[in-house]
Amino acid sequence: MSVLSVINGQVVAALGDGTVRFMASGGHDAKSVAAHKGAILCGARTLDGTSLLTGGDDGRVNCVTAEGATILSEGRKWIDAITALADRGYAFCAGSMLTIQRPNGPRTEHKMPGPIGGMNRVSPAGLAVAHLGGVTLIDVSDKPKPQATLPWDGLHVAVTISPDRRFIVTGTYDGALHGWRIADSTDMQMGGYISKPKSLSWSPRGNWLASSGANRAVLWPFEGRNGPMGRQATTLAPRRALVTSVVWHPKFDIVAIGYEDGAVMLAQLSNGRVLPVREPDGSAVTEMTFDGKGRSFACGTESGALTICLLGDPS
Repeated sequence: MSVLSVINGQVVAALGDGTVRFMASGGHDAKSVAAHKGAILCGARTLDGTSLLTGGDDGRVNCVTAEGATILSEGRKWIDAITALADRGYAFCAGSMLTIQRPNGPRTEHKMPGPIGGMNRVSPAGLAVAHLGGVTLIDVSDKPKPQATLPWDGLHVAVTISPDRRFIVTGTYDGALHGWRIADSTDMQMGGYISKPKSLSWSPRGNWLASSGANRAVLWPFEGRNGPMGRQATTLAPRRALVTSVVWHPKFDIVAIGYEDGAVMLAQLSNGRVLPVREPDGSAVTEMTFDGKGRSFACGTESGALTICLLGDPS
């Protein structure tokens, strides 16, 4: 499973067979939409929350709803990552080439310094692109400012920005996090990982960043001017299996943790209490999501298995 989201109260899963499944809250298969001729590799919910943008190994970018799929772009190379922009704009990458479709403007292409590992919207008019050698910040407004670069050697495989927009953090291929304080470009290195941390998720107040890549969830503190600089990480839910996915509850200090062996836990930050949600079955957890109110939770595995849970009030 490559993408998991919640749209109009339905759990939406994009699968390796090119289909997108729309399921009611009870987990019933409401509808299957044929979106791609091959595997769906990436996806992102549109900012208005009404549809799913998907990229596939058939070179297509689609906009998918329960009513069907609309082709937005076709090319020769598979789509590695996609991000929704304001007013139905979008950006996607193939190899080291970034394509930006502005809502009311031309489509532009940008050659990055090396392979693109991930990208994320950092403001209504800003995009952060992680690649070999660092992060490039791109203005996607109608009158764009020059690009800016945050350099650091190595391949960056994921990128995120803190909710208060003070820090940009990447996961690196070398098994670490690297961060920059945006105000002055001061950078920081956060290690202690077994594998590359590709899954990153911020707590509701933005004071913690959870990450995958170790045999437990690794949480870094980001409150204060210096964030994690000179401070130690907190860890939750250690197991023998590698953590492959993390996502915070949208309202409470509870983090969902998915493992390489298929297990899923909900862990509470204040006391480390853990609630098992899914038993291990040998297939790695690839995607997890809460709905906007935190009342339902879904997780999907590499083999395409999907688990949907209706939650009570954690308070």
